[in-house]
Amino acid sequence: MLRWGLRLFAAVALVALLTLGAGQAGLLQGSAPATLGVQGGRLAPPSESPNSVSSQAGLWPGHPQAAAAQIAPLPARGDAATTMARLRDAVAALPGAEIVEARADYVYARFTTRWLRFVDDAEFWFDPAAGVVQLRSASRVGRSDLGVNRARIEALRAAWAAAGGPPGAAPPSFRAGRRAFVARRSAGGRGPPMLSSMPPLSRRRSTPMIHEILSRTPTWVWALLAGLLALGLAQWRERRVTQAQLFILPGVLLALGLWSTAQSSTMPALALLVWAKAALVTTTLARRLPPQPGVRWDAAAQRLVLPGSVLPLVVILAVFSLRYAGGVALAMHPVWRADPAVALPMAAAYGAISGLLLGRALGLRRLVAAPL
Repeated sequence: MLRWGLRLFAAVALVALLTLGAGQAGLLQGSAPATLGVQGGRLAPPSESPNSVSSQAGLWPGHPQAAAAQIAPLPARGDAATTMARLRDAVAALPGAEIVEARADYVYARFTTRWLRFVDDAEFWFDPAAGVVQLRSASRVGRSDLGVNRARIEALRAAWAAAGGPPGAAPPSFRAGRRAFVARRSAGGRGPPMLSSMPPLSRRRSTPMIHEILSRTPTWVWALLAGLLALGLAQWRERRVTQAQLFILPGVLLALGLWSTAQSSTMPALALLVWAKAALVTTTLARRLPPQPGVRWDAAAQRLVLPGSVLPLVVILAVFSLRYAGGVALAMHPVWRADPAVALPMAAAYGAISGLLLGRALGLRRLVAAPL
């Protein structure tokens, strides 16, 4: 069973690496839509799938996403030229932003994710009749964006409101905007910030939110979980392993924790340092724990005899659950990646859990007379 689990995990890991490589090569970016721009006083309609927002969605009453994609426009800050100049600077400060086109009444920006290089197209147009900035933001590929476009626009809105000074004032701070957005939602009596800032699409639907999240989870995530569970279940029975085999499962979990940490923050160097320190602490503590009763070294077979243990499975489930919950939260609130109060505790948790089995393996190795 252990061999089957390792093979399955290797296959899943290979698929994940190939997907990551395809993303880094730009193969997942998609093509820029041909409908960009303002036509007859309107931006393009929302996407056919739930991966866009538009302040003009109501102008397309028969559209299947007209209600789900609706979002409020941004208020003006002076005349068209002043407003759009300040808005261009505010948009350029967002993570992953690239200003493609900027005119006196129109700004077009692309947002690119770090790892898979997915691209979202965002347009902002000064509507002279309404005196507001109409906007549209949509993902190029994928059926759902898990609320990423809405969260980005709402954080921009909060920063825009927080910096609503006279013309010529400094552009809004994205981090300050995130804090203002969360504080405003919380003060409005709509529950805790994490819950209240969930995508309105999820709240409006009758389908339970947990079902919505699970249905949008990629298939490879469940394949990864199956491989990890196979590894964990294999630890329940007595096993005879070599010294090198002791470090297979700890190595897999360390790699998963390291990958999760690198993905969860816009400050990877600091996050990885926190991860490493937390992993070192738990590794040191776990290494000092006494071995499980029944552990012995078979000198004739050059194998370590290990009784069954539930600890590896518990650690596996903890790592996967933290990674899954963190991934969903960051997909819905991408601005949290830039917040040390969120990213660094997550990195510490990844490191602390990942170091447990490594410390256990190092402690068991002390029972072995022969060196590696």
